[in-house]
Amino acid sequence: MRKIDRHITPAVVIAGMALVGAAGWFVPQASPPLDSGTGEVDARTTVVCATDPDDDREFELVAAGNAGGKLRLAELGQPDDLEVLTEPGAAALKVETNPYGVVATGPMTTSSASALLALTGSGADRGLSAQPCRGSGDDHWFVGVGAGGTQFSTVLVTNPDAQPAEVSIRFHGPEGPLNAVGASGIEVPPLATRAIPLEGMLTDGSVDDLDGPMTIEVRTTAGRVEAVVHDRHQDGTETTGADWTTATVAPALSQVIPGVPAGAGERSLVVTNPGERSAVVRVEALGVDGAFVLDGADEIDVPAGATVRVPLEGPLQGDAAGLRITSDQPVVAGLNAFSEAKDRATDVTTPVAVPPIVGSAILPIVSTADVKGTVQLSNTGDQPATAEVVLRDRNGKEIERSNVELGAGATGVIEVDDPALWAEVITEADQLHVAVVLTSTRNQTAGLAWLPAISPPAGQALPPAVVDPRVAR
Repeated sequence: MRKIDRHITPAVVIAGMALVGAAGWFVPQASPPLDSGTGEVDARTTVVCATDPDDDREFELVAAGNAGGKLRLAELGQPDDLEVLTEPGAAALKVETNPYGVVATGPMTTSSASALLALTGSGADRGLSAQPCRGSGDDHWFVGVGAGGTQFSTVLVTNPDAQPAEVSIRFHGPEGPLNAVGASGIEVPPLATRAIPLEGMLTDGSVDDLDGPMTIEVRTTAGRVEAVVHDRHQDGTETTGADWTTATVAPALSQVIPGVPAGAGERSLVVTNPGERSAVVRVEALGVDGAFVLDGADEIDVPAGATVRVPLEGPLQGDAAGLRITSDQPVVAGLNAFSEAKDRATDVTTPVAVPPIVGSAILPIVSTADVKGTVQLSNTGDQPATAEVVLRDRNGKEIERSNVELGAGATGVIEVDDPALWAEVITEADQLHVAVVLTSTRNQTAGLAWLPAISPPAGQALPPAVVDPRVAR
């Protein structure tokens, strides 16, 4: 394990609000740029971030790039840019409750990332929240969601195109698929975000206990969308944390979740088997000294179509780690993680499975005033791996460059509490999964958030979206 301890200096960003960030999923887009009148024809990637219209917090839109070309930040569907980056550096803007887009052109398509962030000390959204800006797609899986009881989830579906889109939602509960009201043919207006509360969608008798683990699949039946889940947790009338939950990777036989937070607090793995055959799942921790099977998680039975919750706070013993989930049937997975600190209110975040980085990836923020970042790198390869983590300020100036050496199946940790605004992770390894865990003690809350590092592919057009009538059945 490698640690770097630095003195905190409030030199960057935020007045009355903390700023955090992460690498966005840069999925190539065929949609027009935010300012469709420019006539640009360069390779481009377009990613979007969204908020709940009922969310009255202040937000920060963050973007960072390490190349030439152009990085444009704008409100979705509006012609005016909020800010433009044309050289290495970062931008951070206070924004209102709207969907936002970031368009990268030229070299920025493979060397940039963006995120949306919020920090508040009161109300139903108390705590630290962060989401990566991502590109649109046709299939999104969200694990560990809730439809009432102690957890209230709202799906935020954003349509970045000029034509209407349509989605359907499928539920997987503890006993299998669940019946839902109004879950098919949900229209999403052009260049807008639609908030879809899960509360009330499940029909009577679908679940005996709404606090049971659930996973949803958001499928596009027309057009393309980006989606994120706004989660609010509570115990009675007391808020226990809020966050945005990003989509996990598609069902697979092997999943890797980097960035399991260190420290006390509940850690519950949620695994869903969407197939028609029972699955046997095995969970390994990727610790500082290598991989080991967690007690009680060497053979987990997950029935066909069902979702299970596996408590892991005991086996993990409060250590920072990654998780490797393997199964004999394709599954999806995520981790509900709660903070716990004396004399401070709790918060929650949901790390999910992500692909390995390829060559390099950017985290647009790793620390700032009131927020400390912990970059965690998990090597799932069978050989040792090395990586460089380069910390930079808002102007792109290098602050520090650290070499991290990782054994097979091991996790390395870099703690950052200086004014570094963003970071680039560089590696030749092909099985390195990276995330940043963000913490804050502001407003008497043990704030907790998580953001992944994903390598963006070069911008290119996607084939036209095709309507699949099966997903609406």
